[in-house]
Amino acid sequence: MIDFVDVVAPNAAVGSITVDGVPIPAGDFSPIGASGFSGAQVDVSVGSHTVDGPLPFGITVYGFATADSYELSRAAWPWARWRELVKVQPSPATATNPVNTEHCVTATTLDQDSDPLQGILVNFTVSGANTDSGFGSTDAQGTIEFCYTGTNTGTDTRVVATAGNNISAQAEKIWQQSGGGGGLAACDGDDDGVISRMDVWMIAIFRGTEVDSGSQRRQSPLRTAWITRRDFKACLQELGTQAIPD
Repeated sequence: MIDFVDVVAPNAAVGSITVDGVPIPAGDFSPIGASGFSGAQVDVSVGSHTVDGPLPFGITVYGFATADSYELSRAAWPWARWRELVKVQPSPATATNPVNTEHCVTATTLDQDSDPLQGILVNFTVSGANTDSGFGSTDAQGTIEFCYTGTNTGTDTRVVATAGNNISAQAEKIWQQSGGGGGLAACDGDDDGVISRMDVWMIAIFRGTEVDSGSQRRQSPLRTAWITRRDFKACLQELGTQAIPD
């Protein structure tokens, strides 16, 4: 009987998966397209074996001889770690970004003592002005980064990171035009290229009023017909991003 173990693991785990305590060499793994996973085939002897790793991975055990064969597939998940999970924390919770650029949300998985948990699979879903999805496993710091490009102006009100037993957290991204006719330029009330506290204060003054196409100060950063609290929040966020004093 000739026996093998095929291992499929996240690229981040390549070189760290072990068979009976011996690491599978990183050079034995081959990337599986652009999936973020790699695979390796390992020869094993007859008998029991232990495959271990820091992140979730899958294995297929199989063998064959002249007159018979067998195959068995398994997925290895850090269930004990999942049971410790009590919180998923996204960062930043709210962000304002120019449309057609890529920006990221980082999810941190924590236990009841607020210590990070490694190897937790996190699923991301985006809904609102834009839609997207992705997944990944947390690193030694308990974090996983998800990046996507907002191609539509508006607000993604649900950038959701879900892990473990449906433990989730929600972030918000506001996508704006980077030039005139609304967008970030609408926060620059005096059109001097700098978003100052005075500019944000003017947005607050005009909150609840209809936009005025003839007035730079009476524009909605979110490109709506009325200036709202969300416009003020977006400009306040932009002011903090620039960190430019008056």
